Amino acid sequence: MNHFDQVAQTSGRRAFARPVGLSGFGWATILSALCTWGVPALAFAHHDMDGETPATLFQGLLSGLAHPVIGLDHLAIVLLLGAYCGTLRQGVAPLVAFIGASLAGCALHLAAIDLPFAEKAIATSLVLVGLVACIAFKTSRSLTMTAFAVCGVFHGYAYGESMVGAEATPLVAYLLGFSLIQLAMAATLYRLSSPKDAAAAPSQLALLRVLGAAGLTVGLVALLLPVA
Repeated sequence: MNHFDQVAQTSGRRAFARPVGLSGFGWATILSALCTWGVPALAFAHHDMDGETPATLFQGLLSGLAHPVIGLDHLAIVLLLGAYCGTLRQGVAPLVAFIGASLAGCALHLAAIDLPFAEKAIATSLVLVGLVACIAFKTSRSLTMTAFAVCGVFHGYAYGESMVGAEATPLVAYLLGFSLIQLAMAATLYRLSSPKDAAAAPSQLALLRVLGAAGLTVGLVALLLPVA
């Protein structure tokens, strides 16, 4: 039994007597809905143009903002990492490590450096992180940072695919866009998932496990039913 399960038992009826409101599931649902339907609605103007590489600053920025959102595997890992760090009090450093590593991974792709089995690695990362979140297993902060950085390299490598051959201006805008949107989503989930008191802890832990199960499912589907 981990710390948060103990908190859930000791808080007893008080945890259920105090309304949770939109502090956990509600805001997470709203955020996910906005991310899933809002940004893509704006971004499809580019992504449906015969898959052309962004040619302007605006197209690069919009593409960067959209890529981590319309890719379900990317969206799932970013939300899950934010919730994991918030619920298990890992701080924001692992999130920064993930975003920094995603920039490095993107640079690898743009430099034509092959990273084999990238798609399989992305799916596997979702399965592993999802499983860890489901059981609320807390590792050391240094190990968390290292694991998140490895995940970030592979996700960033996938981001680089749509910018191969792009000019400098849209490329910089793209890098800025996907860094900012990842930071915003992860930070929001981090904030929502950080227990404010003993009464709120059970709902935050439940949110982490729900997101963990979702990430695990997305990863398994990607592994078992790869997109051609």
